[in-house]
Amino acid sequence: MKSAFNLFFLISVVFQLQACSAEYILKLKNTGALSSEYLATAFFNTNISVKKLDYNPHAQLFRVEIKGLRQAEALRITASEQIEFLTPNQKIQIEKNNAVPVSRANISTGSQKQWNLEKVHATEAWALAGNRGSSKIVVAVIDSGIDSSHPDLKANIIPGYNFFDNNTDTSDKFGHGTHCAGIVGARGAGVYGLSPDVSLMPLKFLNERGLGSFYDGIRAIDYAIEKKVDIISASWGAEISKPELAQVLKKAGERADQAGIVLVAAAGNLNRDNDARPYFPANANTPSILSVAGTDSADIKMKISNFGTNNVKIAAPGIDILSTAPGNKYVLMSGTSMATPLVAGLAALIKAQKPQLSASQIRDIIVNNGAPAHVENICHCRIDAESSMRFTLEHF
Repeated sequence: MKSAFNLFFLISVVFQLQACSAEYILKLKNTGALSSEYLATAFFNTNISVKKLDYNPHAQLFRVEIKGLRQAEALRITASEQIEFLTPNQKIQIEKNNAVPVSRANISTGSQKQWNLEKVHATEAWALAGNRGSSKIVVAVIDSGIDSSHPDLKANIIPGYNFFDNNTDTSDKFGHGTHCAGIVGARGAGVYGLSPDVSLMPLKFLNERGLGSFYDGIRAIDYAIEKKVDIISASWGAEISKPELAQVLKKAGERADQAGIVLVAAAGNLNRDNDARPYFPANANTPSILSVAGTDSADIKMKISNFGTNNVKIAAPGIDILSTAPGNKYVLMSGTSMATPLVAGLAALIKAQKPQLSASQIRDIIVNNGAPAHVENICHCRIDAESSMRFTLEHF
């Protein structure tokens, strides 16, 4: 049953599959139960073991483990005509860039300020709105979890899920997710988020070392869709070498778009052009996605930030951002990971004023009312909360 697809499959995997076990994402041309009998026919004449680990019905994807495959055996694989693709489950490794502890004393005396909120005119936006958001608006923070006991966050946390361990423990042992959550919606016990009265749903797919996989990231996006959240904040991503996986991530973005969700995704910290080297999920490029570059206090692109005049939609402050950390602490961190939740917080603040706005309308409001910045994105701008809020209130 060999075909041109099978030949491509063999060439592509022979140099990649190792003798040890490895995880793959499998998509069938026809949906149905993935049985051991079926797998035996799909991978016959080989001494390999294929085990189903998980199934995502929304994406129609299986996560499978393949054991015992050697290079010589790879040449004998005959891919079933029912298999659309089999691709490695690419891992994601998030780093905490320049995490610097900040004491409460320095915060309370004002010696350490939240310059990012001042830069985007957060207090002016709150004054125009007459509020600081609404608990009816839900932002899913897909990351390493959130410290639900932090005084700046505990009142805003709603139940989420842990996709790394497949349980309901969404505590944060890495710190990245808690920091991002504070940028969205810290309540002011020590610091403020851009939408302090928002509801935060922790969707954990990164472990205590910041390690996760794209399969679990996709599961988290689909869970957020199922729970009908308003905004997704995704401070993660990677360059994708496999076109099949890129297509899977694009379709996840499309499902979020069809559900009316604003997907806010980090453009990445590689100082590369996302138009030339696609970075996902930021490059899903749906009508409602906001892919985010990072800027400094002078409105200049951060040196590490990715860019792209077609695929990067907006920018936001991303250097030395003060926010929450596990254990009732506060730290400064830098990166497009920090710029992304600030944009998600603005989307939540706008949605709180005009719940009838579509996801694409919210994106357009943010992009079309940004402040000029020296950054190569679609608008050559970074967010301006005051300008976006004024436009929202005057035109809707």
